[in-house]
Amino acid sequence: EWAVHGLRASGEPLGDPAAIPAWYLARAAREHGSVVLSGEGADELFGGYPTYPGHAAAPMYQVLPASLRRSIAGALDLVPPSSGRVPFEYLLRRFVALADRPWTERHRAWFGTGLPATILQPDWRVPADLAPPDPDDPDVLRQAMLLDYETELRERLLVKVDRATMRVA
Repeated sequence: EWAVHGLRASGEPLGDPAAIPAWYLARAAREHGSVVLSGEGADELFGGYPTYPGHAAAPMYQVLPASLRRSIAGALDLVPPSSGRVPFEYLLRRFVALADRPWTERHRAWFGTGLPATILQPDWRVPADLAPPDPDDPDVLRQAMLLDYETELRERLLVKVDRATMRVA
């Protein structure tokens, strides 16, 4: 049923598989009311992604002596992998591997798919209608949250929910 109604109504290809359950949820909610609050955007607005504490901690990590940072990286290699959804040691390994990079590069890698940088689009830029990140602004966390708000939220998450709910409204 989604393939007939939901995909056709989206008006463009959507690469977010969560569009399908969003459409079914909107359809079920329509039977009981006309307004639904989804919660999309809370992570971007309130700092819910693990990337945000990483950006806050990166300046403290960067001032550590290189020998101590190498020791931390070596110690992480001794930690056995976890079977959790997003294991803490995985987040720590990614943090240590990327903490010294510029914040936009770090953010793209931390927020991304986990694919190697050679596969990711190397010329990732802020969309033209947005102000570019300010390299002189020391509040990297604020900039990262604003970037996610203006890109990920606007271009993907809200599109998915809007298309799913408008189709069944």
